[in-house]
Amino acid sequence: MAVKTYQIRLHCVPETSEALWRTHKIFNERLREILALVFRMRRGECGKSPEDQALYREIALFITGCPANNAPYLLNSVCIKNWVSTTAKKIKATISDPHGELIEVTGESWAERAAELSAQGDLLFDKREVLGNLTPAMAQVIVREAAAYLSSYESHVRRWERDHERWLDEKATWEAEPEHKLYLKLRPLFTSFEANTGEGRLTERRHRWKQYLTWLGQNPELAAWRGGPAVINDIEQEGKKRVARAALNRKAQIEAEEFFKANPELKALDALHGFYERKFVRRRKTKKHIDGFDHKPTFTQPSALVHPRWYVFNGPQTKPSGYRKLNLPERDGEAGSLELSLITGGENEGYEAAWVSFGFNGDRRFSNLRRVALTSKIKSGPKRGEAKEKVGFELYDRALKIWRPAEIKGARLIFKMKADRPRAAYLFFTINTRNTEYSEAARHLRRSVPEELFKSEIPRQTELGPEGLVTCAVRIAPQDCAYATLAVAVGGAPLILRQRNLWLEQEEATGRHAGRKQKGPTLAHIASHKLELTRLRSQMGRIPRGESAHARLRGHITNMAKDRYRQQARRIMDLALNVEGTIYPLTGGPYPRADVLLLESMENLIPNAELERGVNQALVAFNRSHLVNHLKEVAAEVGVQVFEINPLGTAQVCSRCHALGRPYSVRGLGKDQPVSITFGPAEPLFACPTCHYRANSQHNASVNLHNRFYSAQTMESFVTYMKQPIEKRRKILRRIEAELISPTAGTLSLHYMHGIKIREYILTNS
Repeated sequence: MAVKTYQIRLHCVPETSEALWRTHKIFNERLREILALVFRMRRGECGKSPEDQALYREIALFITGCPANNAPYLLNSVCIKNWVSTTAKKIKATISDPHGELIEVTGESWAERAAELSAQGDLLFDKREVLGNLTPAMAQVIVREAAAYLSSYESHVRRWERDHERWLDEKATWEAEPEHKLYLKLRPLFTSFEANTGEGRLTERRHRWKQYLTWLGQNPELAAWRGGPAVINDIEQEGKKRVARAALNRKAQIEAEEFFKANPELKALDALHGFYERKFVRRRKTKKHIDGFDHKPTFTQPSALVHPRWYVFNGPQTKPSGYRKLNLPERDGEAGSLELSLITGGENEGYEAAWVSFGFNGDRRFSNLRRVALTSKIKSGPKRGEAKEKVGFELYDRALKIWRPAEIKGARLIFKMKADRPRAAYLFFTINTRNTEYSEAARHLRRSVPEELFKSEIPRQTELGPEGLVTCAVRIAPQDCAYATLAVAVGGAPLILRQRNLWLEQEEATGRHAGRKQKGPTLAHIASHKLELTRLRSQMGRIPRGESAHARLRGHITNMAKDRYRQQARRIMDLALNVEGTIYPLTGGPYPRADVLLLESMENLIPNAELERGVNQALVAFNRSHLVNHLKEVAAEVGVQVFEINPLGTAQVCSRCHALGRPYSVRGLGKDQPVSITFGPAEPLFACPTCHYRANSQHNASVNLHNRFYSAQTMESFVTYMKQPIEKRRKILRRIEAELISPTAGTLSLHYMHGIKIREYILTNS
């Protein structure tokens, strides 16, 4: 099931705008009262006797542990007379037992007792007094939203408790290590220094290297923390020269590097101290808990202006309904209309409700919806088995070019606020669409986990995919491109049908296709806006707490990043599904649609402290996780399975013979300088010394994703290479590079291929 959200802006006059705001305000006020009541029930503060208190507490726990749609019926057990308990005995809820374990229970343990009290008129509260004369639709939504709000809070608390317990176990294990115990004995010295320097701001230690290094030099006993000599070594002459040549903004960093190079014991001690601070003392820069972990989640009561909970209008098929007579625009630019059930009178008028008509400008995607007549059978009652008709919807899928069943659910009322005043009113509709089923080949797909290749204790297996299975492998680069290849399974191996380099805001070279330009924000665009934001903030003073600066620019940067990965995901899926209907020259028909989408797993693209700062910033700015998650959502919607493949070694192994190769590049060093061949792990070209295969390195890596999907044995050469010592690995790379540029290779030499004279070439290694 795919869930989408469509937005419309309501056309309001002062009277209708006031009715919308009154409905929103009363909803939040009554929601606060229901939340306070349920909290009192959970704490055992309601009831005349201990038995009644335990009963109400059990009911409150049951309400927050079951789906929120059941909350109005369950809460009626304590607020209306003659409540019937039959349905409550069948409802299942997930609650915590006295030991903190989650268990699934039904309402049989309390339903009979609650029904007896209800029949006797012994109620906890009168529903009409608490909710007033609100419409049944609003009363239902208030209780339902209260249960959902509390259930969400409970899930956050349980997650925090699990993480906190795991964190305490990790801390105890770390502190039990013999070497770590030696550090803990010296930790009071570090704490005293950091408390007396820089007004006790622990997070600023790394920005005060000069004072920190001076303090380390004045305490030689720290160098003897593992039993060595208590001696502080001076920086060597070469190191002092390096510090003198360093730029002003890097001088302190270079000095720290040279100091720790001369004092390896202090470097090891500093590494332990830094890890302990980050992991067990202050996990957040601005929030410090008493034991070093995050604060326990707190519950915030909703308010109409501050932390509002938005009102939801029930759909037309729900009783009671919150909106009706929905007329959708048939084309882009047209206006639609609907009627909403609003509170038009105040408390003195008894919260009088009425149906109010609105026009709206809707999301462009509304034009893809059409009304259809649906026929179903009545499942219960005296008319059971009879056919009935109702209005339904279908959504046109532009990628698959089919109409898919859709269902319009409730509409959430949201106000755009400015200076604590409501401005425009919006409705956000929830659209549910049924996912397309997997193809026959994808449903019968079985494959072994490719990561087992790196576990010697597990026997290696090879399971061939179904014949004719179509796979699309995507290699996503941290720059502005993704390389995709389409392949079909023939004899248990991939046969490449199509490849394309997908760029944003650049010209493509796509073989038979004309160069096309895809508009979209690049990393350079986003970086330029971030620099502008930094410049504007440098011209301001300290921002008061609770206020924000340059909110529109920050929002624009966020929207650019979101637009970027959404466009990239859309282009990848368009290629996998052949939305353009491109013809395959060998068959004369269109390319087949992909059954499986192969993506690189993210484990090798996570920012690492050992990498340079610029590399980490590029990985973070790339929004790769957002792109992958969005691809998974879109793929599931159109019936394409997604597998994540470990990309380790895919750029260093030949996709034809599976031998170890080498990426390289050819570039000129200057106008009057000879051409250079550069070998490295991230160069744009690839060469294999065994089968003399030459290709684009991105294409080679993408094909290797196909190979590894069908059989992990294709990466044997890289696994053998990685098991060698570092010195032997370097010799292997030098041998491969020498074979590729050797004059004895003749026409197969890289020099001959690229027209480089042997006596003029320069070989550089990166």
